[in-house]
Amino acid sequence: MSATTTTKDESYLGVGKVWARQYGSTAAMRHVGNVSKLSIKQKLKTIDIKDYTKPGGGTRNKIERIDSVTVDMTWLEFLTENLVLACGGTSTNVASATVATEPITFVKGGLIRLAHPVTSVTEVKNGTTTYVEGTDYVVSSGGLYIPDSSTIVDATTGTVTYEHPTYDQVEAATQMSTELEMFFEGLNEANSDTPMLVELWRVHMPPVDELALLTGSDNPAEMSFSSEALRDATKTAANASQFYRVRKVATAV
Repeated sequence: MSATTTTKDESYLGVGKVWARQYGSTAAMRHVGNVSKLSIKQKLKTIDIKDYTKPGGGTRNKIERIDSVTVDMTWLEFLTENLVLACGGTSTNVASATVATEPITFVKGGLIRLAHPVTSVTEVKNGTTTYVEGTDYVVSSGGLYIPDSSTIVDATTGTVTYEHPTYDQVEAATQMSTELEMFFEGLNEANSDTPMLVELWRVHMPPVDELALLTGSDNPAEMSFSSEALRDATKTAANASQFYRVRKVATAV
């Protein structure tokens, strides 16, 4: 066999955008944000047919089937939609508003958690007594801290009036999985940014194993999804894959 020389550089260094929408939806796909890992793994199930026609045996034939197509992803942006997927939850958008006279019990040396995130506090009082911010209480994003030096009497009750911003409320672990249609709009940096487009028809997305909110390092928090590409029976065209499709633009010589 004569030697050949490869004239094309087919090295690959991928970057790109991951888009997603609910499986079966006709809505526009959304960009899931910065993704540092997208890996598709095909696990084969091999069946060996042994040869029993003569002494010594051996393997007469092998049958290989797709056992699973897994999709491992690492998402870096905590968009509300991403957080809902990671938590296996649902979300509700809460509009900004003024909360008037929310009842509280004062506890010195501890945080009084309020019903909403806090933008600013208008008034904290007990009956006709109005307390002073910075002296009797300290405002935080989640509520009020009552220092030991406060003139507020411990374990008494009062009210607080405050403003809260618009926020998303995610109720976690209320649904265990969802299915997405996904599209990787990739570029090959090693080859003049030529496109590498991957369509995943039906991806089963369980919640992440871990939501690391404090990591003890300077590295950003990640959402690591261990997903599986399921068979999409709606893909019935001849020779069409029911799992995923890759479209690779030819590279220059």
